[in-house]
Amino acid sequence: MSIGIKGLRIDNVAIASKEGGNEISGNYSIISTTDKIIAKQGFNSYDEVKITMSQETKTALNTFLAALKKDAETTTGLVE
Repeated sequence: MSIGIKGLRIDNVAIASKEGGNEISGNYSIISTTDKIIAKQGFNSYDEVKITMSQETKTALNTFLAALKKDAETTTGLVE
């Protein structure tokens, strides 16, 4: 019996602000055609798979982070 891969599931993502941009790392699971997790792998950390973000992903991330910062500032009363 062979194992078929149905797809990936992003399990968690960490965003760290660094000079010159953001560093993204996390973990994903490989899902079989029987909906079982057959492997887990980290990405963009020291000894893991490196994923290069497209310009579209970078733009979306920066938009998300700007909106999150605005929401946090509003919630904490730093801006009205």
